[in-house]
Amino acid sequence: MSRKSKKRRKGKLKKRKLRLPGARLYEIPHPFANLSQAERISAAVRIGETKKAEFETLLKKVQNLLSGFDVLQVLSQLAYYSLPVGVSKEGEFQSREENGINQAHIEIAQALSLRIPVSELQFEPPHPNSFQELSDALIGLCDAFDLQRLAQAQNVQTEEEKHRFPIQEQVRSYTR
Repeated sequence: MSRKSKKRRKGKLKKRKLRLPGARLYEIPHPFANLSQAERISAAVRIGETKKAEFETLLKKVQNLLSGFDVLQVLSQLAYYSLPVGVSKEGEFQSREENGINQAHIEIAQALSLRIPVSELQFEPPHPNSFQELSDALIGLCDAFDLQRLAQAQNVQTEEEKHRFPIQEQVRSYTR
């Protein structure tokens, strides 16, 4: 390799490194900062009730989508397209999409597919539009399931429960 090409390559590498964005921090006001405790609980209950209705709708949608296609192929495609993580040229793992399909979504799809009676199984491969619709519905289904529990905030009565409830919900959201 000639000296000119080495210099040019080093210059390109330096330019790439210079263009990398640093950490950008933004101050975002807390959306519930100006609300009283009663208003926060009321908002949480409303969110929970909305998500409970959304959960029921999405559950039916996911079940219908799964029952219309070959579930083994759907599950294998979900795992194949959603779970792998690439490696960059520098040998570092490339992060997956944060809000995409993960292992829990595939396990939910598997559990729901096991509910389909053998006599109703289909063997048609999923269409791309239906596959994307299923992926979006699975993400929404899991999010709605997590948030529907907020409706239970109105049942919290003792001081101990008021402190325990948010911690339990936070732990549950991390362990899905």
